[in-house]
Amino acid sequence: MQNKFVVNQVVSVFIASLRKICCPMLLLGVVVYIQHTENERS
Repeated sequence: MQNKFVVNQVVSVFIASLRKICCPMLLLGVVVYIQHTENERS
């Protein structure tokens, strides 16, 4: 029972850190993509 709780905590921390890393990366990717398409058009 104790192990299950520890695993759940580790997983939630892992997901939280993933979100912290992935969200800015995704936003950065979107910004770069938009800038790239704007450059292609002009």
